Amino acid sequence: MKSFLRQIAEQYYSAYGKEVSNFCFVFPNKRAGLFFKKELSVVLTGEPIFMPATLSINNLLQVYADLEQAEHITLLFQLYVVYQNVTKSSESFDNFYPLGEMMLKDFNEVDTYLVDVHQIFTHISDLKEIDTRFDYLTPEQIEVIRHFWSHFLPADEKVLKRSYLNLWQSLETIYTQFQTALAERKIGYEGMISRRVVERMKRGDDLKYDYKGVVFVGFNALNPIEKEVMKYFKKCVNTDFYFDYQSPFLNGNDDFVRQYIKENQMLFPSHFELEAAVDVPHNVEVVSVASKIGQAKEVYRILNKLFIDKNQNEASYIRTAVVLPDEQLLLPLLHSIPQQIDTINVTMGFPLAQTPIAGFMQKVVEMQKTIRRTKQAETIYYKTVLPLLRQPYVLLAANKEADEIKREIEEKNFFQVPVELLHEGDFLTLLFNKCTTVEETVDYFSNIIQALEQVIPLSNKMDREYLFFYRKAVNLLKLNMAETQIELQNVSTVYKLLRQIIGSVRVPFEGEPLAGLQIMGVLETRLLDFDTVIIPSFNDDMLPKKQQNDSLIPYGIRKVFGLPTYEDSEAVFSYNFYRLIYRAKNIYLIYDSRNESGKMGEISRFYYQLKYLYELPMTERTVTYEVAARQSEAISIPKDETICAMLAKFSDSDLKKRLSASSINDYINCPLSFYFGRVLGLSEQDEMSEMMEANTFGSIFHEVMQDIYKPYKNEIITKVLLSEIIKNDYKIESCLMSAFAKHYFKRANEKIEMTGYSLLMARIIKKYVLKTLHFDKQRAPFTFLEGEQNILTQISLPNGQKVNVKVIIDRVDEKDGLVHIIDYKTGKVTKGLTFDDMAELFTASPQRPKEIMQTFLYSMIYTQQYKKEICPNVYSFKQLKDLPDISFSYQKEEILKYSTVAEEYERLLKSCLEKLFDKSVPFTQTEDVENCKYCPFIKICRR
Repeated sequence: MKSFLRQIAEQYYSAYGKEVSNFCFVFPNKRAGLFFKKELSVVLTGEPIFMPATLSINNLLQVYADLEQAEHITLLFQLYVVYQNVTKSSESFDNFYPLGEMMLKDFNEVDTYLVDVHQIFTHISDLKEIDTRFDYLTPEQIEVIRHFWSHFLPADEKVLKRSYLNLWQSLETIYTQFQTALAERKIGYEGMISRRVVERMKRGDDLKYDYKGVVFVGFNALNPIEKEVMKYFKKCVNTDFYFDYQSPFLNGNDDFVRQYIKENQMLFPSHFELEAAVDVPHNVEVVSVASKIGQAKEVYRILNKLFIDKNQNEASYIRTAVVLPDEQLLLPLLHSIPQQIDTINVTMGFPLAQTPIAGFMQKVVEMQKTIRRTKQAETIYYKTVLPLLRQPYVLLAANKEADEIKREIEEKNFFQVPVELLHEGDFLTLLFNKCTTVEETVDYFSNIIQALEQVIPLSNKMDREYLFFYRKAVNLLKLNMAETQIELQNVSTVYKLLRQIIGSVRVPFEGEPLAGLQIMGVLETRLLDFDTVIIPSFNDDMLPKKQQNDSLIPYGIRKVFGLPTYEDSEAVFSYNFYRLIYRAKNIYLIYDSRNESGKMGEISRFYYQLKYLYELPMTERTVTYEVAARQSEAISIPKDETICAMLAKFSDSDLKKRLSASSINDYINCPLSFYFGRVLGLSEQDEMSEMMEANTFGSIFHEVMQDIYKPYKNEIITKVLLSEIIKNDYKIESCLMSAFAKHYFKRANEKIEMTGYSLLMARIIKKYVLKTLHFDKQRAPFTFLEGEQNILTQISLPNGQKVNVKVIIDRVDEKDGLVHIIDYKTGKVTKGLTFDDMAELFTASPQRPKEIMQTFLYSMIYTQQYKKEICPNVYSFKQLKDLPDISFSYQKEEILKYSTVAEEYERLLKSCLEKLFDKSVPFTQTEDVENCKYCPFIKICRR
């Protein structure tokens, strides 16, 4: 079937021949004009001719305009100046920005729809005025205005209504002064420029034109500006009009026919009769995909099926369009194009705020907000520094320096990173330079953009394009600040303003329109026809696109004065959709069926219209992804020669490879975990975190207790001495600072200022220390023998094998002739300090009393070394307010001497170790999955 543009081209060439060169064809957009020229070149049969002029409606008006169209940010700055002058407001520019956006949009629509500014923005002080002031309106329209003003008369004291009324009373003055200010600068916005041209047309000004005729093609819902332009040319020159209303889908909609088709065809009839509409067979496939990205993958599947051969005629590419109602799907889609399609034309806008450059700049802003000046130095919060150091752009500019700085930050736990540490090389020095004034901040972003231009490769065209538009936004901000002399309040205002500006900028993707697979937005499809149309995001919130009512003019007043409402917007979407699919043979409608985050995966209402109103045959299918839980297969590692050789190192006489209490506990809990961690030496990658890990908390507590008691080795600790120690707050604080520097900040022997979280944790640990000292005071007198005692030895097994063992005993003291082995436990103790069966200590279970197994091991090793009677104790704090529990209970009997349980314990321990080194016993997973919750190797086991 011939496209609509082909029909126009054939009709005019057959009627005028080479004289068609003297015509001017006007289209809703520039893209349609390019495709018209292509169609005209196809129908040419005689000698070559000059192509006729093709203009968009905006280009046509610009020919006769006396003003240049200004940048959006320039308009907002100028509007802010006028707003301040009129309202005498002290509101900052960044707070004014959203209001300015609404005002600018409303002013543009008021001009585009040729609304009387005085009438719409008038203030009614008496409801009786309405009958005389608006006598040209219908009674229904007058009632809408009466209802609107009744909310403010008599004057309502509510702050919101009073504020709105005051603003409404100022709008006409703001509008008038804004237009005057723009005209003095020879600039304007689209509606203002168009209205000035139309006013000249209404006055009867003789506008010059050199065309034999003007042909308006493909317009639909005409606004008053477009109507006046068409009326002017219809009166002054040979003018023709063609509306693409051939689709039976459009003519079958009575509301659409009544609202647009009849009026347009009556006011602007066509000279020639185009081909009658014919029934087009449609192959419609509706696809449900429960995934946003899955839709892009489904487009890939469709295109891969349509274009099998890479050498396929490229003419078929241009006859295929992927239409994106949701612009956020563009980048995933571009990565889902089959390899055989090597020519793509993208024609649509993409939000600059969603580009990698904008994301990088936002991280820069977040970093700047965390720069602090302390007594010692200027610092930046690590959570804003590390993401920047990992950014691809930073790695391009300073890979080696960034890697070294990142490593030092992580090794030394710099939660507040000194700025001087970051100043390595020109790029990083620039990046981590603090902005103190508004001018410095704007220059700062300009300098970063210039630096990025030097490092982003020329081959990375997309990022360089994003950077260009970001630089343009920053330069416009800088230029307008200088021209309007608006003083921004502070640096944070620049951040907010820049984010708002970037949020309104769209990067126009433009390619060669007449070649390749066509990827475009809905509005870009106007007047274009395709054999195959693929529409992802065919959801009801995307097609028709939900329009936000960001306007100061309420719905009723908009209706009265003929301004566009959401119904008009939906009508335009409806026209574009039904016109697009009319001549398409293959139509693929893909929608996201997920119901999440408060959004319903509802298919577009156009689907129901096609199915039930027009009864169009469709094929419907659902794309499903098989998500099945992977069956966990038991993992067993046999002890081959290589593994046995690794295990043999635990028996070498040099004692370099040793078992510890914690490693034996690991083996009991899960032999496979022992294999991964203790045999292969695998471990989790350390990640910086301000939250203190339990082992760090324990290490600091142990260090403080060791430092407190260290000067009193082999001395009697009396109640008096402990009272003095408790009172010596300076000593305890010094020990705390030293322990924090070593274990938390990882910078031993450095003086570090503790603030916030670290200070809070220090206070908690100090309470544990004082609680321990008070408990010791109750036990005193006792002799302090050793703290953090490190013993390296071997355990002889019944089979003759010797196993290297290392233990570190938290504290050893002596009281009443009995040596006490004390193990500090600041964390949760699994099952208290009681057990009924010695086998519990060696049976894998989350409730296994591993603390008892560990303390008994210390007692066993210490007994072997010193041949003394031992009393095993654990200082276990159930609650900070309680004194610690210290004694074990076995079968409800308190264990005062290790010797009473030594024989049974050592037998089971050695049996466990024999099993560990037994070649015939593989390393297997634990059967109790509760042990896997906090295992670092859980992803390997797939538990």
